[in-house]
Amino acid sequence: MSPARSLEGHGLPSKHTEAVSLAISKAANATFEEVSANFVKKTDQEHYACNSQHEIDKVRASMERIRTDLLYKMNLMGMKIDKLTDVLNVRLEANEREFRAEIGTTRAEIGTMKAELIAKLEGARYDMIKYFVGTIVSVSALSAAVIRYFVV
Repeated sequence: MSPARSLEGHGLPSKHTEAVSLAISKAANATFEEVSANFVKKTDQEHYACNSQHEIDKVRASMERIRTDLLYKMNLMGMKIDKLTDVLNVRLEANEREFRAEIGTTRAEIGTMKAELIAKLEGARYDMIKYFVGTIVSVSALSAAVIRYFVV
């Protein structure tokens, strides 16, 4: 209240001095509240920025761990794929050898069957030639007998 007394000392009535003192006090309080709110906001912003940066660093570290883990797993998968490819190649080569052996066996069996068929055909041809010769001899003998019967 000393500002009010100083105003009274300059000749202002006491009601005016109280009103002016009250207005100045309200304005000062409002300014103080605004300054303190801005200060709190700045402090909150700095805290938020610090927390945000900390969270960003955590996310980056997590992403780097995930990236490293993925690269490791991709390398493992690559090695597993290489091993599986090698196993499949070995199996394919074994199957190819088996098929080639079976083809060789089948060719040998076909050669044997061909030789047997040729032998059977030769035997059938020989039998057919004997049959034709026998038929010709029989027809010739029968013809000679018929001719003798009618000529004699």
